[in-house]
Amino acid sequence: ELLDQCREGMGQSEEALKLCRSLAEAAPWTVGWQTEYARRLGQTGDYDGALAWLRQQLDRPIQRREYEEETLRSTMADLYRTQGRWNDLLTFTTEWIARQPQSQSYNSAYAQHLSALVFNDRPDQANALAQQWMNDALIERKLKGDQYARLDNALNFALGTAFNLAF
Repeated sequence: ELLDQCREGMGQSEEALKLCRSLAEAAPWTVGWQTEYARRLGQTGDYDGALAWLRQQLDRPIQRREYEEETLRSTMADLYRTQGRWNDLLTFTTEWIARQPQSQSYNSAYAQHLSALVFNDRPDQANALAQQWMNDALIERKLKGDQYARLDNALNFALGTAFNLAF
């Protein structure tokens, strides 16, 4: 990584990108190298290549921890957001929440989905979905991980502390 930064600093961006790709290919299980390579591709303007790289990583038949998958998916969402590809972001987050992830992180699938609805000029849908997630949690029972994650993100949204939004 230090060598990569040195090359970048010396104006050898192409060599740095090649080195970054080599590292990512050599260790497909190392999520940080996968996302770093995708980010660098995005910085060169090759957003489609970056998204394809990340999709390839997600499609690999290897077992990943939930936080690793979330990291890959969050990077994809960031790339869509950077380009202002709001419809693609919404489609992506819709597919992501269908997997019922259990993460309660600030940039979880549920948080990003509510944000994507707002950026697609659908604030009423975002409000209704957040309300639905809160109502679902009112049923007296122990919440499963994905139910708790939806409730947590709905509450953050309702309180105005939603991911990538300020209101």
